[in-house]
Amino acid sequence: MKEKNKNTFNILVVIPARGGSVGVPRKNIKSLNGEPLISYVIKAALNSKYDLDVIVSTDNHEIADIATKYGAKAPFLRPKEISGSNSTLILTSKHALEYFSSKGTHYDAVLSLQPTAPLITSKTIDKTIDKLTDSDFTSIITVSEMVQGHPYTAKRLLDDGGLESFVDIPEGAITFPRQKREKPFYTNGAIYLRLSSLVETYEDGGWQLGDKPGYIIMDEKESIDINNVMDFAWAEFILQDKHKSRFF
Repeated sequence: MKEKNKNTFNILVVIPARGGSVGVPRKNIKSLNGEPLISYVIKAALNSKYDLDVIVSTDNHEIADIATKYGAKAPFLRPKEISGSNSTLILTSKHALEYFSSKGTHYDAVLSLQPTAPLITSKTIDKTIDKLTDSDFTSIITVSEMVQGHPYTAKRLLDDGGLESFVDIPEGAITFPRQKREKPFYTNGAIYLRLSSLVETYEDGGWQLGDKPGYIIMDEKESIDINNVMDFAWAEFILQDKHKSRFF
């Protein structure tokens, strides 16, 4: 792996936005506080302190047109075979890297941004890139604290009507009271930053985070993920509320 130099380290930002959406029709371009949902992460990426190439990978002409209106590029329409409901983020990133490689443009890393996380900030994007370029980490992902429930209290429902622990609780772990438990974090899916070599060698299965993945913690507000109309309403409330500190 070549040395990471901030001045020469090229990063491709890929924002996946397929046209189909089961939960909310046309979700990626649905209006959120007067702007299409996808516009928020586009603006966050373009306002980074880094000079990033920002593209939207979509199979939909309307999404492509809106993305370019807000400053992103849409250099291709994503193939149908990787545009279904089961298509994966890493395959979308791999396709984008291969497209540019065929044009003679190569990137050191690819940063995936979810359009369904409209409260991502440029500051968090910059912190993610800083951590990768200033270290020997092979990838950086965003995580959030699990504020509802805990792995130690999670249960599996058995066919006979009984319960069992979902995970094995480590010996000596504090399970009660809640305030003394170890804080759990989950992968929120908002940002994945991987060295290009990890994405290019992806075949089938796995997260391709390399042998030393790192993390950036996102707070509860920034981690909001839009999946249904209630999520839209909550995100819009936060964007409109002038006294957000009352809640966060």
